Amino acid sequence: METTDTKIKKFIFTVPLQVTLGKAWYKSEESEILKNELLSAFPIIIAMNAYAKKGDKIKLIPVVTEDEGGVAKKNFATFEQELDSLRQAKGFACEFEQEIDGAKLDLHIFTPEKETIKNHLALYANLISRIGDNEIIYADITYGQRPVSMIMQMSLNYAYKLRKGTDIGAIVYGAIPPGQHNKDPKNGFVYDVSPLFFMDAISSTMAHLKFDDPAKKIKGLLAIDMDME
Repeated sequence: METTDTKIKKFIFTVPLQVTLGKAWYKSEESEILKNELLSAFPIIIAMNAYAKKGDKIKLIPVVTEDEGGVAKKNFATFEQELDSLRQAKGFACEFEQEIDGAKLDLHIFTPEKETIKNHLALYANLISRIGDNEIIYADITYGQRPVSMIMQMSLNYAYKLRKGTDIGAIVYGAIPPGQHNKDPKNGFVYDVSPLFFMDAISSTMAHLKFDDPAKKIKGLLAIDMDME
């Protein structure tokens, strides 16, 4: 049986399309493991700093938009510089290749800038083909076109429900408060929203099992007293 320590750690993220990409001091007010402030332009770096340990050999799945100006590819080069500094400081190794279901895959995903259902479904297919068994997934949903966060969640559902022994470690989201956008560096926050993912999974299970009065049971799990019409 695989343990958390023996599972492959995999980090999935979308490279930003912002032309001006400033760094921020990201801090967490809720997650103890994400609490250490780190100056970065990429919330996924915060997750890697928290979860990648010395001696780990992690896998990375970057989603790079093929925009006309090549902004995402330039930002990915900036990410690689931050990654190299963190890798050396923490003592872990990282790879962009993996054998999954008998096929050796390049884990980079290049997706068209044009937003069509065909392109969105192709991105989903590319993501799930790069998720295997006995993994622990850390995802960053901060950046990307609006449907991408939905596609990311669909892929995490696939990982959690359909791959053997694969877990969701964290789903991070970085936020820059109003008034900080023109500052350099900025003061930002990073959140782990994975409890929302797991609550959705519980709701799906309740629907499958046809629970009576599901709202009452969910409220009981949340320990929140709220009025519902």
